[in-house]
Amino acid sequence: MLALSALAFWPAYLSKFRAADVYTHFHAGLGLVWLLLLVGQPLLVLGRRLPLHRVIGRCAGVLGAAFVVSGILVAHGGVSRMDPAQFSREGYA
Repeated sequence: MLALSALAFWPAYLSKFRAADVYTHFHAGLGLVWLLLLVGQPLLVLGRRLPLHRVIGRCAGVLGAAFVVSGILVAHGGVSRMDPAQFSREGYA
């Protein structure tokens, strides 16, 4: 999934990494942590580290909420930088 994510986000994000704003980097970092949790959680169960698995699982809810909020901030930042002509071309009503 991580390789597919890198392929999917290459044109819009990874190829323009230095031009991205802080909100976009934060959103991408949260997405990366989420993907790592998808790998780490089952490994914790296999290793019989269930208490840590449960703690991380509870924290995943906070991570998910932060991911949604950061996505809204990324969208707001992108739309607020558009001039009216660009918004009428690219914005969706």
